[in-house]
Amino acid sequence: SNKEIHMARRKPKGIINLEHEDVDVVLLKHHPRNVNTGDIDTIVESIERNGFFGNVIVNKRTSHILAGNHRVMAAKRLGFLKVPVTWIDVDEDEELRILLVDNRTARLGSDDTEALTALLEELAETDAGLIGTGYTDYDLDDLLLSLEEVDEEVEKMRWATKWGADT
Repeated sequence: SNKEIHMARRKPKGIINLEHEDVDVVLLKHHPRNVNTGDIDTIVESIERNGFFGNVIVNKRTSHILAGNHRVMAAKRLGFLKVPVTWIDVDEDEELRILLVDNRTARLGSDDTEALTALLEELAETDAGLIGTGYTDYDLDDLLLSLEEVDEEVEKMRWATKWGADT
């Protein structure tokens, strides 16, 4: 029945990682259908400041990078010979789904602007400043300005509510 098919599609697969190892970057293939255009310069800056952290996800069947295409490009630019890889074994359909969902789920999230601003202000005061965060001083200024604008709007609404209540 349709309900059984739907439920089968929703059954969690569990952990599909096979093994972890450092792999020569020349053996890894950038996925030809990756629709994401990463900011390699920002990733390079992050690796220079923070090191290469986390594993790249690669399909054992095709050697296609499913998560971490741009981190591998940045690592190559920096002269890395190997990167940490987690191998998975999936068919072509699953490969495309993982390729898409890796970036899509990050985009679906949102930042808590106040908390983000507080973190950036804290790091801006360190010797390294915002290097390696993916943010610039201009980004921090924009966030501060947006918070000021929100505060002004809230204050206007308070005054309007109070004024309206007095009439």
